[in-house]
Amino acid sequence: MAFATPFFIFRPMKKIATILFVSFLAFGIQAQETNDKKLTRKEKKEIQKKENNEKLKMLYTLMEGRIWVIRANDVRSINGNSVNVSPDLNFVYATNTTGVVQLAFQELIGMGNNNVGGITIEGEITRYDLKQFRDNQQIECNVQINNVNGGFVVLNISIMSTGSTTVMVSTDDGANFTFSGFIEKQGGDSIIKGSSAK
Repeated sequence: MAFATPFFIFRPMKKIATILFVSFLAFGIQAQETNDKKLTRKEKKEIQKKENNEKLKMLYTLMEGRIWVIRANDVRSINGNSVNVSPDLNFVYATNTTGVVQLAFQELIGMGNNNVGGITIEGEITRYDLKQFRDNQQIECNVQINNVNGGFVVLNISIMSTGSTTVMVSTDDGANFTFSGFIEKQGGDSIIKGSSAK
């Protein structure tokens, strides 16, 4: 019985020591995880930057190949007024040396110069000025298309790593508007091309 008291005193002390050990261990792991998370955030930003740059390189290669289509979901006038439009009817595309620009509205299908509610300009690409690639910078390209029926259209194209694209369109007769949409390789979603303007 002489050893009973120290024995029962020792057990709770051992439990306390164990609890303290586990607590400090858990705290250390938590602190390490917090540091890892901080490091991961920095790494994620760097990884995202590299991934975005790789996407830009792929889009640049697409532009170099001259077989692409920009499908617009928004068109904005020179005064800043904008309206949502159908990507099937509103687009810019290039096929090697041929380019097409179409502006059309579903409500006017069967009308307009192109019979799909707007205007279609098609012709030879006489200028294709693709700016030199720069890391983590938007892609820029200036294009001129000579209409087969006379006149021309100039396109100032800006492309982000997401594929989000803006096209400022200027015609020889003074018309100006801006397409906003996405660029992709031809052969994906269908487009409805009207007859070329005369």
